[in-house]
Amino acid sequence: MNRSPRALRLGMALVAAASLLLSTACSGQAEGSSSTGDVQVGWVPALVWGAWATTPPKVDGVKVELVPFKSSNEILVALSSGSIQMGALGFNNVAASLASSDFPAQFVAGASTNSSIFLARKGSGIDGWGDLKGRKIGAVRGSSQYVHLLTGMSQHGLDLNKDAEFVSLQTPTDLNLALQRGDIDALVTFEPNAVIAVMGGYGVPVPSIQDQLYDGSFAISSGIAARSDFIQNRSQDVQKIVDAYYAECERYAKDKDAWAEEFVKFSPGDPKVIRKALDNIDPYFEMDEQQVRKVAGTLARLGEIPKDTTDALVERLNYDFIAKASGKTAQQLGKAE
Repeated sequence: MNRSPRALRLGMALVAAASLLLSTACSGQAEGSSSTGDVQVGWVPALVWGAWATTPPKVDGVKVELVPFKSSNEILVALSSGSIQMGALGFNNVAASLASSDFPAQFVAGASTNSSIFLARKGSGIDGWGDLKGRKIGAVRGSSQYVHLLTGMSQHGLDLNKDAEFVSLQTPTDLNLALQRGDIDALVTFEPNAVIAVMGGYGVPVPSIQDQLYDGSFAISSGIAARSDFIQNRSQDVQKIVDAYYAECERYAKDKDAWAEEFVKFSPGDPKVIRKALDNIDPYFEMDEQQVRKVAGTLARLGEIPKDTTDALVERLNYDFIAKASGKTAQQLGKAE
């Protein structure tokens, strides 16, 4: 099968990054060599992952260190190299990685769904999909938001790379700044960056696009992954971490004010803005297998990855830990019958 230039670039970038982190990780202690050692878990400062950020100090009898990263791809590389043992990352990032290499980890809980938000620059005149022709549109390449933009436009007869000018930036903060300066006409992002742009007066929602953003794509975004050797050697610690994570999800479902207050300790911001953003978010720990199955197929259909990795991705859904933590069956948590 011929690989598209985009697929080749993605594969080469992941391999190069993995090699770099692997060379640094190999000098450290082998994972699983101690049942009482510290555990490193990764996250990107995203509001949807707030429950994951506040999990470490709540884990009973295990010292857990929260390690910040800039993107899901960085977390994927860190998990692959063994420099962290668990992390929150996008299902699409893992689906892409599996097209060219193994991913030595399993998803043990869900982390986010329906999290992508489309905004246009105030005064841009963008009211619908047809208005995106010839516009500069920003997202973080490889992110769930990028995929939702790509598929949404495709479903409405538009090619992101031919009918518009795609602008890839490294972080959601960079995207907001570009929108504010007028460097881009629209973006796809997540909270709290969307509310920051709207309350800042330079970003506006476009309901006709937002309502159809997931057309032809998938709503589920990310999950909590644990290295397979960590699961094998320290399954009790994995269970303790997932127990604490589930408890945080339940706490925030009942008290979003607490969610906002806790989040600003990890990512500086106005608690009032964060609380407003939480009107669009609910904690998520399930893993909807039917949604996960759409991820790799969508990427392959669009030529973002050279082959469909659905089977390999689904094989990495491990419901055991979140089922025990929540008291729900795997089927109640999203496992297909």
